[in-house]
Amino acid sequence: MKQQLSTLARWWQSLRAADAERLHDLADEARRAGQPVVMLLEGERGELDRDVELAVYRVAQEGLTNALQHARECSTKVRVRYGADRVDVEVSTAGPVAAAAEPGRGLIRLRERVSLLGGELRAEGRPEGGFVLEARIPSRGAQSRDAS
Repeated sequence: MKQQLSTLARWWQSLRAADAERLHDLADEARRAGQPVVMLLEGERGELDRDVELAVYRVAQEGLTNALQHARECSTKVRVRYGADRVDVEVSTAGPVAAAAEPGRGLIRLRERVSLLGGELRAEGRPEGGFVLEARIPSRGAQSRDAS
């Protein structure tokens, strides 16, 4: 039984490492597509609810997708800050942003996903040019909201 638990613990840690690698892989994919991307991971990752991990990934993915579509070749920064009780994700671009022909569903679904976890999502243009997509997600997801 001890060996099985040890194996399970190693497997879980490899999954957690894989999540951080997946964020870097997203940035690498955007760079290969011609988007200049800076990826910043800050703070101690700690224990995260699996749904929170997925939401963090999806926010970064949606932000980079939107940057490629609407701010092609503009400097893009992805910042993930792991705090004691929440994760902040910000994807921002500098420079002019092309208007979307039609509003997409990606941000709507993302807002719903983040909201279900007790978090908040903000997406807006910047006065100096560019765009910012920002999420604040409790580390324990909906459990944090239910405990309040």
